[in-house]
Order: sequence, then structure tokens, then C-alpha cells
Amino acid sequence: MKKVSMILTVSMMLFILAGVAVAQDQGKNPCRMKKPQALKNPFSHRGLSSLEKAVEMGEELWKDKNLGKSNLSCNTCHAKGAQLNLDKVGRFPHYVGMTGEVVTLDQMINFYMINPMKAKPLGWGSTRLTALAAYYQEIVKEYGEKGVANPCSMKNPCSMKNPCGPKNPCRR
Repeated sequence: MKKVSMILTVSMMLFILAGVAVAQDQGKNPCRMKKPQALKNPFSHRGLSSLEKAVEMGEELWKDKNLGKSNLSCNTCHAKGAQLNLDKVGRFPHYVGMTGEVVTLDQMINFYMINPMKAKPLGWGSTRLTALAAYYQEIVKEYGEKGVANPCSMKNPCSMKNPCGPKNPCRR
């Protein structure tokens, strides 16, 4: 039994060492590349060099009634996070009654593009789909899982009545 175990251990070590040597010889380890950013990115987002740009573009798309043929935008039904049911469903992926399935955020965005908005689906990995997903995540941050606005994430929390009061959630 010990002999079989020893043979298996030695065989595995030789296999691993041979694989490492081949990978190094062929230069296929991207972690060892001098310029890993030179690798081809199948999801390249030209124009989205920062999350802020993605969120900004996503907000514009969220309010754009020209995305589809129905004269609706995401904002028509979901202004300020309305009817997103964040308090009930939480983050994606989750079960969505309208689809009858568990879906990802990208799938849900395209469901809405096709159905209420009467548009073509956005390409997987496209700049516009990424921007809408980024803006959705910003809404989740602002309104929280409970669907209630978080005054700490507001652009101007001082606009609240008595933001410095004892019940100010920013002071917790």
C-alpha cells in the first residue's frame, strides 16, 4: 500500500513539474507577462475607463425613452428605485416572477429591453449593458436593500431637515 501511495505521489509531482515547465516555456502564464494588459479582452468597454463614467452613462440610458419603440425608459417605472422590490428580492441573481426563472441582472435588463420597451436586447458584454448594470448597482447603494433612501449616500445630505439631529443615521 505504501509503495502504491509513493508511486502516485511521485507521478503527481512529475506531472505538475512538467506542466509548469511547459507553461513557462510557452509563455502562457499571464501573471508572468510584462504587460498583462496586452491580453485580448473579450469584454472591452471602449469609453468606460472608470466606474464613474459607466454610472454616468447608465443614468443617461436609464432615462432614455428612445432605447425602444414604446416611448418608455427604465425611469418610467423605476424612478429613484421605485418598484425594484429591493426589500423583497435583494441582489441578483434571484427568482423573478415575471420570467418564472432565476435571472442575472444582465438578463433582467434585456428582459425589460425586449418586453416593455420593445427594443432589441443589448449585446452581452456591451458598453450599454455594462453601463445600465453599473447604474442599477448605484441605485441599490443609494436606496439600500430595504428600498429606502440612505441619506448618507445622498449627494447633498445637508438638504435633509436637521441632518445633524440625534436620529441622523450618518452618525451611527
